[in-house]
Amino acid sequence: SVMSGFDQQMRDTILGFNAHLKVFEYGQSMTNYTAVMDKIAENPNVTGGAPFVMGQVLLETQPQHGQSQVFAPVLRGVDPLLETNVSTLASSVKEGTFDLSGHGLVIGSVLADNLDLQVGDRVSIYSARDLKRMKESRTKEEQEAILPDEYTVRGIFDVGYFEYNANVVVVSLENAQDM
Repeated sequence: SVMSGFDQQMRDTILGFNAHLKVFEYGQSMTNYTAVMDKIAENPNVTGGAPFVMGQVLLETQPQHGQSQVFAPVLRGVDPLLETNVSTLASSVKEGTFDLSGHGLVIGSVLADNLDLQVGDRVSIYSARDLKRMKESRTKEEQEAILPDEYTVRGIFDVGYFEYNANVVVVSLENAQDM
C-alpha cells in the first residue's frame, strides 16, 4: 500500500504539471495548433487542451546589489487561460500570482532559491535565436548587439517535483513564440 500511494502521488505530480498527451509536428514548429486542438477536442475522452512552446534559454538575474547570476532553464510558454485545462501550474503558485501578462513570468521555487529571486525581481532572457544572431553578426563589418528581453517575476510555483521546480520558467505563449 505504501508503494501504491507513492506511485499515485508521483503520477499526480508529474501529470499535474504536464498534459497527459502532447502533440508535436515532427521536425518543426506547429503553426496550425488551433486547428489541431479543435480536431483533438472532438474526441469525447479529451477533457481539455492548451498550446505550449518549450525551449532552453539563458536567464540572467538583475540584482539590486552584488553580482548577477546566469542559468539556462527550460522556458515554457503557455496560454494562461487554457493552461488550467491541462495542468496544475496556475494552482501551484505559492508566492505572487500566475500573471504572465506583459513581460511577466513565474519561476520554480528551487530555481528562485538558487538564483535568490523573489516576486517583483527582474531578469533578462536571451533566446537561442538572439545568441545565434549575435554570433552571426560577429563576421559582419558592423557587429550587432542584441539586448535581452526583460521580465518581472510575478509568481513562484512549487509543483512538488524537484526537476520542474529547479529548471523551468513560464512565460506567456506569445512571448515564448517571439523568442
